[in-house]
Amino acid sequence: MSRKSCAWAGSLAQAIRDILYTARTMAGLAPAEVAALIQVTDRALRAEIMQAAREVHERAYGRRLGIFAPVCPTNNCVKTAPTAHSAARIHYCAARR
Repeated sequence: MSRKSCAWAGSLAQAIRDILYTARTMAGLAPAEVAALIQVTDRALRAEIMQAAREVHERAYGRRLGIFAPVCPTNNCVKTAPTAHSAARIHYCAARR
């Protein structure tokens, strides 16, 4: 790697660390900042990103597990497709027999 590309890599690493600092403040990230994080290929920087993600997740949600389930207040199936032609429009319905 040339000296010029090493300097660029150092500034890129610093830019990523600046984004991680912003993420840790819980203020949210701009789409361009998220795109920059997604494109990182350096293993060490990716490890820093994962660590920051763990910290932010822990601070936002704590150590809990969320379980989500559909709630059907009625037993009337409204959005079902009666034929195989429209199978792409079939929706889940717990009351269907």
